[in-house]
Amino acid sequence: MKCINCGSKRIECGSDSFTCLDCGQNYPKEYWFISHSHLDIEKVRIVRDVIEEIFFYEPILFFLKCLSDNNEIIDLIKREIDARIWFVYCDSKNARRSSYVRNELDYIQKLIDLGYSKKLITIDLDKFEIWQKGCKKYIREQVFKSLRKNKLFIMPTSDCEFTSRLYAYLIENGYTVFYEARIWSEFYSSVENKIAQYSGDDGLLLAPIDKKTLLSDGEVFDGLKRDTATAIDARAAILPILLPDDDCNEQELVRLFRAKMPALGNRNYVLFDKNDWTRSVQKLENMLKFFYSPI
Repeated sequence: MKCINCGSKRIECGSDSFTCLDCGQNYPKEYWFISHSHLDIEKVRIVRDVIEEIFFYEPILFFLKCLSDNNEIIDLIKREIDARIWFVYCDSKNARRSSYVRNELDYIQKLIDLGYSKKLITIDLDKFEIWQKGCKKYIREQVFKSLRKNKLFIMPTSDCEFTSRLYAYLIENGYTVFYEARIWSEFYSSVENKIAQYSGDDGLLLAPIDKKTLLSDGEVFDGLKRDTATAIDARAAILPILLPDDDCNEQELVRLFRAKMPALGNRNYVLFDKNDWTRSVQKLENMLKFFYSPI
């Protein structure tokens, strides 16, 4: 595994999270429930290995040797499903014949229908005749489709040229994006509704932040604080995008950001180098695939 923000492979594994030792980026552990037939175990292990290698997740496979009572097994599996948010269904002819797998899927779907926050990803194990390491790309794509934040709200900033260019890029790459280039007071009444709209499971608020914004005493900084307060109250996922420049390097901007925006200071952020647009937008897109809300 390597850090999505800085690319470092110096990752420390704690009891409930992974931490990059170079930039401090934090990735809370998520335990994923893998629903599968034991007859497919060799293929399923490849799915598990890919998730462990590429993502900051802990996939769980069950092989209940010590339990023989059917009701006891079903009860244990239901308790595990209740405790999880993410599920991977390894679809195959064997899985479709398995009563345990059918019961797991039925129970997961029941919880989804009742409004519980449960996410189900399907991996087709019969897609390839030969299921080897070359199938990693397919597995990653299936997980990415479910993980990626698709609805984005860009908060206004003093750097309208940057936000306009970012908006155009995200639209071109298939995201749903809300962005207004006007000052806050002209459209704030509509912002609260938009923040609520973009606060769902697939929504994310992007907060571009530069030195000029943080040091401004008027409309821009007040609007940023008001937007972030509204977003926090709505329990929205927020990703600060820090924009260092020749007048303010990365370390200085991070210190200023944490001092001026303490409500966001403990969140993951992405450093965006406007002089290296291609690399920076790729880093941002990687973050959108792996983004965690700390709330």
